Amino acid sequence: MRIDGISTSIQTTATRAPEPTRASQATISRDVETARKTALSALTNERFRAALEKLSDPRASETVALMRNGGPSTDLGSAQARYADNSN
Repeated sequence: MRIDGISTSIQTTATRAPEPTRASQATISRDVETARKTALSALTNERFRAALEKLSDPRASETVALMRNGGPSTDLGSAQARYADNSN
């Protein structure tokens, strides 16, 4: 409709999305179930909970934005040794 009150007719043709096949429905269902399991796993993971708690702290935003160290630091060799210990 135009502002001056004279209406104009616009014809549109709607295109319908193709019907999903059984294979694509199964893939979608599998993907949804995988996402659900991953989300539940994250909710029950203590390390994830602790990290999320730290990130949600308003004081942490400045530290993260400025890449500041909020506590004692670890040298590169010690960090690599810890990662190597955890991978076994």
